[in-house]
Order: sequence, then C-alpha cells, then structure tokens
Amino acid sequence: MAQVIGGSDFDFVWDDKTKTALRLLSEAADLWARGGRDALEHGTALAVFLTVLAWPQRGLWWQPQWPLRFFDAPPRNELPAPADSCRALAPTCSCEDVDKAIWNLECSWREAADMWSLGDPETPQARAVLQSMLEILWEKGIAPRPPGRQYLSRM
Repeated sequence: MAQVIGGSDFDFVWDDKTKTALRLLSEAADLWARGGRDALEHGTALAVFLTVLAWPQRGLWWQPQWPLRFFDAPPRNELPAPADSCRALAPTCSCEDVDKAIWNLECSWREAADMWSLGDPETPQARAVLQSMLEILWEKGIAPRPPGRQYLSRM
C-alpha cells in the first residue's frame, strides 16, 4: 500500500492569508482606537481585507510580499471592489449570495469599528471579528474552507 506524502499547499496558503487578515484587523483596530471613527473608512478596510483573502497564488511557492502596514499610505493600485474579490474566491457563487455576504461583512466592520473607536483596540478582539467574518464568507460559500480552530480557541 502506498503512503501519500506531501499534498496540497492549500492549507498553508489559506492559513497565511487568514493570519495576514488578522494582522490587518489588528492594525485597523489600532487606527480606530487612536484616531476615532474617521481614522479609516470602513469600505477601504473591507476592500483591503477581501483583497488579501482573494490574493492569487502564483507558482509553486507562496511568498507574497505583504506590506508592513496596510493603511499607512494610500494603496499603490486601485483596490478591487469587494464583489470582485468575492468572485475571485468563489467564481460560481451567485450574485445574490455575494451581495448578502458583502452587506453582512460591512455590518461586521461597522460594528467593530464603532467599538474600537471608543479607544480600546482589544474590544472586540480582532480574532473574534476575524472568526465572524470568515463564518460569513463560509456560510455564503465564498470562503474555501470554514474558519480554523485557532481562532475559536483563543477567543
């Protein structure tokens, strides 16, 4: 009987994207906590979040060059619309499901931003917000896998 060694690097790639998304959420929380609600537009934050998750894997080695800070400077290129990023993640997902997911994600961002803008970047925890957002994407069939246990265990 043959033993399977190796396998897909999908888990590694998705884990890297979700860890990067967590770092992005923490950065957004810090900005809103220090600068108030106007420190960052939630639509921009959502677009960057979805762009990270939809970042294409090219070649055999996954080595994207994520920025050290996501919101220090305006994006070098035009950010894709949230709907375009969702379609990149799930090309066969219905437009209705994409629209519902984006609406739910926007609500999640607004609620978190409102709480963070009160001055505490730890309330709510970025991990909890990430878990919530990944669940929204998973429920609508946009995320390629359910939220990982590493986000559940640390909440």
